[in-house]
Amino acid sequence: MITASSSGWIVEVNSLTNGSCPQIWILDRAAQIVPLQAGEGSSELSSYRDRAKVADWAKSSAQAVLAAGLAEGSGGWLRPLETLSRAESAAVAQRLLQQANLIDQ
Repeated sequence: MITASSSGWIVEVNSLTNGSCPQIWILDRAAQIVPLQAGEGSSELSSYRDRAKVADWAKSSAQAVLAAGLAEGSGGWLRPLETLSRAESAAVAQRLLQQANLIDQ
């Protein structure tokens, strides 16, 4: 569990199976924790070859997370249906905490 009690934010990661979870779910949770907004007509997803695999319910969160720089994809792929590695999860968590000014940049 990653906790930032002074801000009242709690990110529950203990429920992840073997430390992994579908990537788009992680990104959607990140967008709920830090107030992110994709701009009107935002097109961050358009540069990814697998953008059609992002579920409709997750598109606005994915746009916001990409716009905020919490996730970057890899080689033109977002891989929304795959699982995050521990290193990828740690990178998203670090960027999230930095954006929330809970750790140094």
